[in-house]
Amino acid sequence: MATTQSVEVYVKGTKVWIEDKELGWKSATVCQRSQDEKCIKIGIVDEKGKESVIETSASHPDLPPLKNPLNLDGIDDLTNLNYLHEPAVLHNIAVRYEQHAIYTYSGIVLIAANPFQKVPLYSQEIIKSYSGKKRGDLDPYLFAIAEDAYRGMIKHGKNQTVIVSGESGAGKTMSAKFIMRYFASVNLETNSPSGGDSGMSETERQILATNPILESFGNAKTTRNDNSSRFGRYIEIQFDTDINIVGARIRTYLLERSRLIFQPESERNYHIFYQICKGASDAEKKDMHLTNIEDYHYLNQGGQYTVPGVDDADEFKITRDALNTIGIDKETQIEIFRLCAALLHIGNIAVAGNEKSGANIPEADEALAHVCEILKIKSNDFRKWMVKKQIVTRSDKIISNLTPVQATLVRDSAAKFLYSNLFDWLIKRTNEKLANGNEAQVRSFIGVLDIYGFEHFQKNSFEQFCINYANEKLQQQFNQHVFTLEQEEYVREEIDWTFIEFSDNKPCIEIIEGKLGILALLDEQSRLPSGSDEGFVNKLYSALAVPANEKYFSKPRFGTTAFTVSHYAHAVTYESENFLDKNRDTVPDEILGVFQNSEASFVKEILPTPESQQVVSPKLNGRSGATKHHTLGSAFKQSLNNLMETIGNTNVHYIRCIKPNEGKVPWGFENKTVLSQLRACGVLETIRISCSGYPSRKVIEDFVQRYYITLPLSKWEGDVTQVCKEILTKGLKDSDKYQIGKTKVFFRAGQLSLLEKLRNDKINSCAVFIQKNVRRMLCCRYYHRLRLTIVVCRAQNVYKFVRNTRELLRRSQAARMLQATIRGYLAKKTYKTRRESILRIQTFCRGYLTRQAAKDIKKQHAATLLQALARRYLERKKYLHSIKMIVAVQSHCRRSLAKKELKTLKSEKKPPADFKETSLTLGIKIISITWKLKTKENQVKELSRKVNSLENELQAMKKRHETDAKGTFSKDDMQERELQTLRLENAELQKRCLDQDQIIQDSERELKALRASLYETEQHINSTLPSEATLVKEPRNSAREMIELEDASMGLSSNSTAGSGHRRSKTFGFNAGVEATHSPALLKKKHALAQSVDLQNRRSTWNPLSSLFQPSTTDLPVMMEDTTENLLEILESDALVEEIVAGLVEKLNVPLPNFDMTRHAHEILFPAHMIGQCIIRMHRSGLSTRINKLMSEVLPAVRDSALRAEGDFIFAFWFSNVSELLIILSTNNDEESSPKPKENEDLPRPRNAISNAVKGLSMLLAEIMALWLESLQNRLSKIAIPAIVENQSLPGFVSSDTGFFNKIIKQVQNHIPIDHALNFFAILTKTLAYYFVDKKVIQHLVEYLLSFIATLSFNHVIIRKNFCSWKRGVQIQYNITLLEEWCADQEIEQKSLELEKLKQAAKLLKLPKTNPQELHSIYDICDLLNPGQIQKFLSIYHTTEYENPVPPEIIEKVARRAAFTEKADVIFLDPLPNHIALDYHQHFCQKNAEIERFVPSQFNLPRLNFVVHTRN
Repeated sequence: MATTQSVEVYVKGTKVWIEDKELGWKSATVCQRSQDEKCIKIGIVDEKGKESVIETSASHPDLPPLKNPLNLDGIDDLTNLNYLHEPAVLHNIAVRYEQHAIYTYSGIVLIAANPFQKVPLYSQEIIKSYSGKKRGDLDPYLFAIAEDAYRGMIKHGKNQTVIVSGESGAGKTMSAKFIMRYFASVNLETNSPSGGDSGMSETERQILATNPILESFGNAKTTRNDNSSRFGRYIEIQFDTDINIVGARIRTYLLERSRLIFQPESERNYHIFYQICKGASDAEKKDMHLTNIEDYHYLNQGGQYTVPGVDDADEFKITRDALNTIGIDKETQIEIFRLCAALLHIGNIAVAGNEKSGANIPEADEALAHVCEILKIKSNDFRKWMVKKQIVTRSDKIISNLTPVQATLVRDSAAKFLYSNLFDWLIKRTNEKLANGNEAQVRSFIGVLDIYGFEHFQKNSFEQFCINYANEKLQQQFNQHVFTLEQEEYVREEIDWTFIEFSDNKPCIEIIEGKLGILALLDEQSRLPSGSDEGFVNKLYSALAVPANEKYFSKPRFGTTAFTVSHYAHAVTYESENFLDKNRDTVPDEILGVFQNSEASFVKEILPTPESQQVVSPKLNGRSGATKHHTLGSAFKQSLNNLMETIGNTNVHYIRCIKPNEGKVPWGFENKTVLSQLRACGVLETIRISCSGYPSRKVIEDFVQRYYITLPLSKWEGDVTQVCKEILTKGLKDSDKYQIGKTKVFFRAGQLSLLEKLRNDKINSCAVFIQKNVRRMLCCRYYHRLRLTIVVCRAQNVYKFVRNTRELLRRSQAARMLQATIRGYLAKKTYKTRRESILRIQTFCRGYLTRQAAKDIKKQHAATLLQALARRYLERKKYLHSIKMIVAVQSHCRRSLAKKELKTLKSEKKPPADFKETSLTLGIKIISITWKLKTKENQVKELSRKVNSLENELQAMKKRHETDAKGTFSKDDMQERELQTLRLENAELQKRCLDQDQIIQDSERELKALRASLYETEQHINSTLPSEATLVKEPRNSAREMIELEDASMGLSSNSTAGSGHRRSKTFGFNAGVEATHSPALLKKKHALAQSVDLQNRRSTWNPLSSLFQPSTTDLPVMMEDTTENLLEILESDALVEEIVAGLVEKLNVPLPNFDMTRHAHEILFPAHMIGQCIIRMHRSGLSTRINKLMSEVLPAVRDSALRAEGDFIFAFWFSNVSELLIILSTNNDEESSPKPKENEDLPRPRNAISNAVKGLSMLLAEIMALWLESLQNRLSKIAIPAIVENQSLPGFVSSDTGFFNKIIKQVQNHIPIDHALNFFAILTKTLAYYFVDKKVIQHLVEYLLSFIATLSFNHVIIRKNFCSWKRGVQIQYNITLLEEWCADQEIEQKSLELEKLKQAAKLLKLPKTNPQELHSIYDICDLLNPGQIQKFLSIYHTTEYENPVPPEIIEKVARRAAFTEKADVIFLDPLPNHIALDYHQHFCQKNAEIERFVPSQFNLPRLNFVVHTRN
């Protein structure tokens, strides 16, 4: 009821709501208002231009509801509306639904509108974003309610309940399913930071597996919903003290048993029957005697056999997997499916006969035989008691026939009885599996109630009565809960308040469940043997149709078989037909006895026990039985009371699901349909309760910020509360219309409209004042301009006259000057023309003579050059012909000699000893040559020393010459001659050094020739005597000795070469090299000496090998005795593999990064070079199996080291070594160097082994990179959002979050500067470069991390309503620019598409959004964003001071464009794959690498050191 004061608000131009038959409510504008003492007349014009007049009483005015300001359209909480009434609620929900925002808060209630389309709003990323957030931080969401319940349980230790209600098709089941999934996911996130389904416990999997089971056995397709739940359920998810899910329990309510035997048109039976017929195998169908779906009476009544978009065969697989998950074995599953098949066969049993002779079933009925076979019951007994009944008296038993109708009822009741017990058995078994054995471990629980909503059909029966009774109970609890919260807020704000009265539905509940209520009378009539539906209705009329109950119970005008109950949502008329039969829900004792005598153990297991049988199994009409039995209505009442008691002991959260339209059209909104559901679900009742007190409330800071303009300028400063009081005192004269609390201001209904009027009047008056002054200023400016124009025009005229006169005088003087100048110019031109002609003739003549002389000289030079070339060509041709002839003669001679020698060898067949002697002779020649080389080297050293000494003397003489400046001229001349002598000697010594170098090179060429001869000799031995293995052994040993001598000479030649190039380098002596070749002891000393020198030169704090590792020394001295013979033995030993795996991988201490010290590549990559050298030696020795064994040990060891990595430097170290090893093996993987296996050996070629090793290394690189990326993502995700999104480092554009709640949040936020992110990338790139990681890998890795930051930031911004402002857009773009500048400084080219999308999102926030024509520029600039993302940003855009909100027409245009765009609902960026875009095998196999023989000085690995340093 509006007050007289509120009538003043209805001025011309005021927006109001008026009722409409089609839309429910429509918008209109006030065009006039007239008022007298008796009535008030308000003229309005609707949106179509139709005018009307509303007339109401002045004493009790009934005025149209006011419309909220445009800036409140689409607000996320209905309680924040200025005018809270039915049309405002409907309009706000419709606006949000058009923007594809399906969730809206209404105080403590979350309103969820079904989009009838799959939307990407329930991913794991969104679950993470809502985890740990308070309810007001993010947009209204299903997960926000679940998070509120979860955190309430943790914080307060109190049990929680989430009530999900709504009519069929509103999305209750899916909402409950997502809530349970959220609890499992957020519990996994809390207790297992790594996340993923793999970390989910068995209990959590079983809880989630209950959904497909319950949907298969309890859901069906209806005209309103393709997956309608035909039962109610309450699931308790139990938690222990550590907030781990340890168990669950399910309660079900009122399964719709009648659906089993009858389905209306275009509806289906329960899903499980169609799944069995479609998904069972042919063998299973044959065993269950199943055919097509159309063949069964229980399935073909509705004429609908499929559900669009659902494959029953695939759903059957999901159901079976779920049954396996909760612990039901395959044998039991087969029994369940057989029982379901038996129910289908029961429906096909044909009942014949008539009313006179009674019903009968043929003995040859095929369906009857199938039922008896599957259930293993006696066919005769089952057939008999299907058509007969037995009445037991005190002295006799009377058996009589049933009519066909009665027999059909018995058949159907038997089927319903079996299915109901099967459903109860499934719930029982599920609870047994989900139950926690240790009750003391359960600390608290969260219950999810998926209950049917209020139902009102054209014909309502017993099922609708029970459903509406349950909704009445829930509405009563809801009203009391809302009332309690309202009073608690008044107390918390410390305001004066009185008790709020609200309409309670307790009388309606008393009529239903009272001692003389509907349920009591129904039970009484059901227990009477002669009870009937008509008798039940007559009792209701006589007991309840009294004046005291006329508000809640009434008798219809027509008919005597129905009654009407006025529920809180709507008055519903119930037909009493079959009320008693459905309430009894019985099966004959004889049929029950047949089932209990079944030979199938599973059938006996699902049936009730004898004790419970006496409670729940009364007999049919006219048959004797127990005097008192529990009925379905009383059982439902008891279970409902237990549920209300459980809910009353918990903290309750409400979700009201709304069905936007009846046709299930995606994104279709019907006002009247939604309005009726809002009334039924109790949202409007909540608003009525709020309106009875102080429905409108504002935070004090927000209130002052909006209405401070109504005060004079002098009162704007001061305490916020004092300013608030000044505003209220001026705006609202009556102090009873408002209350000021601690943080909020509370208003009676309609009071905010007066303040809005004052504010608008003030703004209008200010606008008029500004317009008046601006117009005055413009007129004054025009007058001054006009006056100035007149003065300027006068001055211009005077100036023009003077200028013309002066111009005439100037032109006369100029004409005279021009005449004189032209005459002089013509004379000068004639002179220049004649002079140039003469000079041109002279120049031509001189040039002609000079060109003729030059041409003669050129011809003479060309002739001379041609003669020289011709003579040289003839001489060279003659020389080449001579050489060719000489080579041909020598070739013929050598061929003849070779043929003769071959014939001689074939005839003689020299024994191997001769070849050995030849090899030894060659070895002696090599030794002699090496001695000569050593002698020459010593001579070179001696000459170098002389040169050095002479140079030193020369320098000393120069110094003496400089100091003795006073010497005589003869003395200086003497010194000059000595200096010349020394220089000549130096030049001679240099020449001798060059000669010695030439001699050394000639010796090296001779050595190579001898080596080739030795190789040909061995090949000849092998080709001549292939079968004499024992005779060839000694030549092979001698050949190995020659190879050792060859290696020694090779080392000497390299030392000598180094000595010639660098005179001061140190070399080993020749004797030591030769003795080391023959003496293992000297070789061992040489290695020890080299290690000691290396230790002194490279002393450091880093110890490469862990002290815990001690290599095996078994057979070590024997192994080292002979280098040549034992190399293969070392390569084939398992101890070498153990040293490599343990010493180079497992026990290796990775060098720590020290950016102040530069390391060489071989100091980092020595594991790769040492392992690569071992593999190459195995490759050349044909040991492919050893290569495979080594790689099978090394790869898992490196993978384990990467798994245990505790820093980026470990990942970088192993990634660099593995890539280097991959390059080494690819470089040395040649077919020619690998020996071919013998014909009788079945071994893989070494090349294939190395190829397999290369593939394994490529896969290992991918695994290391995946682990590395996961580690980087975990660390980077903690600083990405604070540094990129929340950081406001750019001064002048800092956004201040308004509101009391946001200010509290801001006080506890810790922003991370952007420098932290830049330092993170800088340290990472330095570490990668320190460990010699490939530059292309660094490029891809940085680009991947930038994409990860952009994806994380984009997905965070798009759901934060207070972050979508133009100032935040400037800050985000500034932070992105700093990242790009850092990449440019590091010469890293970034091509991140995700980062570009984040930049476009920041630009979108900065662009103007006040004009629909600006949408084209928005789409052009933000071309990478899809329309759904643009729509989301515009819908949550946060306006700052002096900024207008986004007009609704812009949002509507964007929403329409998004609706016709593919993937428009994908608003989040896809998560990145856990790998970089680089093919390691292709990239690294194209590189080349040389093996370094570097071993750290502290390595105690004798076998590995031997293999690395040996020359074989």
